[in-house]
Amino acid sequence: MRICVIVPSFFPAVFYGGTIFSIHESLKLFSNKKLEIFVSTTSANGRTRLKVKKNIFLKLKQNYFVKYYFDEIINRFSLSFLFGIWSDVKKSNIVYVQDIFSIFAILGFVASRIYNKKCIIAPRGSLSEYSLKSRFYWLKMIWIFIFLKIMNKNFFWHVTSEFEKKDIFKLNLNGKIFIIPNFIKFDLKKIKKLKSLNSLSLNNTKKVLKIGTLTRLDKKKGLLNLIRAFSKLKTKKDVHLFICGEDHGLKQEIKKEIKIWSLNKKVTILKPLYGIKKYQFLKMLDVFCLPSKNENFGNVYLESLRVGTPIIASKFTPWKNVIKFKCGLITNNMIDNIALNIDKFIQNRNKFKKSNCEKLANLYNEVVIKNLYLKMFYELNK
Repeated sequence: MRICVIVPSFFPAVFYGGTIFSIHESLKLFSNKKLEIFVSTTSANGRTRLKVKKNIFLKLKQNYFVKYYFDEIINRFSLSFLFGIWSDVKKSNIVYVQDIFSIFAILGFVASRIYNKKCIIAPRGSLSEYSLKSRFYWLKMIWIFIFLKIMNKNFFWHVTSEFEKKDIFKLNLNGKIFIIPNFIKFDLKKIKKLKSLNSLSLNNTKKVLKIGTLTRLDKKKGLLNLIRAFSKLKTKKDVHLFICGEDHGLKQEIKKEIKIWSLNKKVTILKPLYGIKKYQFLKMLDVFCLPSKNENFGNVYLESLRVGTPIIASKFTPWKNVIKFKCGLITNNMIDNIALNIDKFIQNRNKFKKSNCEKLANLYNEVVIKNLYLKMFYELNK
């Protein structure tokens, strides 16, 4: 069975965050002798292009290949993709589109319809009410009507949670829905031996209670309200906030907010961390807090739990079960509520045990995720 995966940008394009790594690790997971993966993507990596060979399939592992089409307009348009994707789709048994609102997704939808291929669509949060209303709402609704309703004759859906599944129902879109959580590759032996990041210079580090977040620095993530909430904490303990991530246009506003509340000695902005350093940072924290306005999954919540760090997650994410597992709290995006939950965590921090974090994280293990993917593909290839 040959799967044509269509995605506008792909590994190692770190600029786009955890989703890129999650897609890559998932494809590595289920590619095998009976299931060949051919990724059609572009060289986009933020405002730059990846330094990779273009317009030919490159072998990443056995039965797993990727073709980086050169994009004349980065992450917007590729002439070679426009002409090359038809052959990629025609040779495949199933088309797997990891996007909605791009020219690359449209070409995938149209090509799969012309060649009568079953098409799995992974919205990756782009059909949430928040994402639709964030900008170009009516244009997106017209887009959905034309490409996801009129053209929808052989479409199926891959969502990452029950939370995201509701987005499909709200829009009344046809097609069977498969729920498969994001997969993140963890080496459990390395995780257990992992040391906390010790390169941060803080006075009396052991006595400082460390709150942190690791995410793209953009408005969706609720970071400005996190800083405002931090300024209102009632705790008398010595607390420090770390904000770490790639700047997506919000860094200067974050700096201004820190200055407004006179938090220069209490809030630290860190450069983006990747690989082992990312997990060292998460393990260093007493609690991870991300009051995001919307997440269809939220890889970083799982990454934090995996290293044994409790989380304060947004209610607009699928992580409400942290309450059941006693490994975190749920907050809304309002300043007072974020502050209330941080104070609540500090007062009851001994109740949120590392073992509870690991129990929840273990539900998203390699065997379970792999079987869900294989079940989806083999069911559609009948």
